[in-house]
Amino acid sequence: MKNENNTNTVILKKHQDSLQVFKERVPDKLIIQFLLKICNNNNNNNNNNIFLLSKVIFKKAFLFNKIIHEFIEIIKPYYYPCKSYFIDRELTYNNFIIIMKQICNNNAERFNWVSKRVYNNSKYEIEYTITYKVDQ
Repeated sequence: MKNENNTNTVILKKHQDSLQVFKERVPDKLIIQFLLKICNNNNNNNNNNIFLLSKVIFKKAFLFNKIIHEFIEIIKPYYYPCKSYFIDRELTYNNFIIIMKQICNNNAERFNWVSKRVYNNSKYEIEYTITYKVDQ
């Protein structure tokens, strides 16, 4: 019985450690400004609280506007130095999504993300919807 409790404690501790990526929360304003820049033209709901992220949106923002690189530089100071490899490594779509999930999870009371599998151009892709919760 004692071993089970120790094992559960170790698993819980590892989970808590993995969530501690940021020194402090990335401000909501920075996140919203970034999402509006990259998702503005693709927001069909005319709702500034719902943002769609897909490979197409990532490629446009990454290749043409360099918006993502600017955002990475802005959020760098919020990461613990030992966790900065998340933002220092080569920026692929999957790595970008990991960063956005980390930000949303760290700001969970304001941001929520949901993934959806979509069939596009004879391939399945995962699209992510980020929702910002506004105070009522």
